[in-house]
This record gives sequence, structure tokens and C-alpha cells, in this order.
Amino acid sequence: MIKECDGIILDIDGTMWDSTEICARGYNNAITRLLGKDYPHCNADLLRKLFGKTTAEIGAGLFPDRTPQEQYDFTMECIHDEMICFRETPPQPFPGLKDVLTLLKTKADLFIVSNCECGYIEFFMKCSDIDGSYIKEHLCVGDTGLDKQGNISLLIEKYGLKHAVYVGDVQGDADSAHAAGIPIIFASYGFGNICDADYTVNSLEELPGLFGIQR
Repeated sequence: MIKECDGIILDIDGTMWDSTEICARGYNNAITRLLGKDYPHCNADLLRKLFGKTTAEIGAGLFPDRTPQEQYDFTMECIHDEMICFRETPPQPFPGLKDVLTLLKTKADLFIVSNCECGYIEFFMKCSDIDGSYIKEHLCVGDTGLDKQGNISLLIEKYGLKHAVYVGDVQGDADSAHAAGIPIIFASYGFGNICDADYTVNSLEELPGLFGIQR
């Protein structure tokens, strides 16, 4: 059990929702438009392996035969088409998310840090019916130019957090949290694995209990 906590910083993809099926539709629309129908396309399984990384890193995974600038530019086009698909078919958060956040905010301030571009967190919050009464602040690489570690550190310094934790589902989340000097809670129900997790929850519903919060 985590007894002392003044900040719970949350990842999005694989931790609070899975938007990869709809994202893949948008990405493939952009790939067809930009590179033709014969260029290798993506699917939800591939995106689950890439999400959590920065846009540049996702681009390297999707377009390995292109220059770094092309990889980035093509991925930004994919994100543009992704948002079109989001508006047509909004993804849904994992069941019970709002109830879990309602409980968690009785323990500590809640934050979101993601390696996404501008607009993604805002759209996630809209789809999840979550506003500023739940999330004290959210940051992403598109907002600040900083990666996940940098944005976690920025929140820690800004709010004077002494006992913050990060909740994520892939090794990159753990690496970022540990580099920022805080523990990682592994959401094992998500997209990946973490070899050095400080804590583990096997479902979203287990998260409040880790902080001693009774339902």
C-alpha cells in the first residue's frame, strides 16, 4: 500500500483508454494519401507497441525507410487524420474510469503526462467526461517540447511534489518515472510490460485500493 502521496500522474494510452483501433483507421488514411495503397500500413497491434513513445519515435517505427524529417512529418499527418476519425467515432475510456478518478482525487492531486501531440489529452478528457475538477494539470510533448521524463519533472518542480507516483503500462513509462525520481505503478492490463515496477495493478479498479481507498 502507498501511504504517502501528494500527486498521481497518469498515462493515457493503455492506462485509461485504448484508442488504437480508431487511430489505425486514421493513420492508414494518411499513409494511403501520402505514400499510396501499396506502402505498409499499420494496425492496432502495431500501434499498441508504439504508443507511449514520442512522435519522432513512432515515425521511425512506421516509416523506417524514410528520413527522420519525413518520418516526423508523415506521423503528424497521421495524427491529423486520427483526429478526424476521433470526431467521427470517439473512443471510449476504460469502464469505471471516472469512478476511479473520483476516488483517487480524494487522496492526491491528479495529473496527466503523455508523449502525445497537442489536442490529444483534451479530446481524451472530453470523451471521458473529465474536466479540471479531476485533473489539476496535463502536459505533453506537443505542449512543452519535453519528453515524458521532462514533463514529469516539470510538474514535480512546479507543484513541489514530494511523494508523487506515475501510473503507466510500458517500460518507457517506468524509465521516465524513475529518471524523474518517482516510483511507477504498472498497469498490467495495458499495452506492454515493465520489468522494474515498484507497484502493480491488474485492473483499473485495483488502483484506489493501492492507496488504501475504500470503495
